[in-house]
Amino acid sequence: MVKKKKNEEEQQPVDKDPEESRDEFLVAVGERIRALRSSHGWTQRTLGDRCGMAATAIYLIEKGAQNSSLTTLKKVTSALGVSMATVLPEAERGVEMSFRLSENLRNRSEELLETLRSRRKSVDGSFEEIEKKVLVYLELMKDLETQK
Repeated sequence: MVKKKKNEEEQQPVDKDPEESRDEFLVAVGERIRALRSSHGWTQRTLGDRCGMAATAIYLIEKGAQNSSLTTLKKVTSALGVSMATVLPEAERGVEMSFRLSENLRNRSEELLETLRSRRKSVDGSFEEIEKKVLVYLELMKDLETQK
């Protein structure tokens, strides 16, 4: 059997443009993290130290080359002093905002309705008008939920 020299061995094919194969979502998240880090005037090492990660991990996240766990993103965003929603692309933030708005509207409407019902006996004819407004809020909340 003939031994091959190292330079004669078959080499694995290398992607010509690895950036071309990166996921757009991960790239967008990485760009936002890089912008936030830069706005603080921090290096990748500084951010890594603040969230208990290596600078190379921060580099890979910022390049969109690493699909990080939610726990890792939470560490990074906490170190940056922002919510995880801040680093999400616009479309994903819109869904989250819609969900939060819907949830807040539902909670507030239910609280108001409960308060009004508990005070029903002491409230005059304006109760019906207020109750109608609360019911409108509940309808708006249903409309928001159906848009999801």
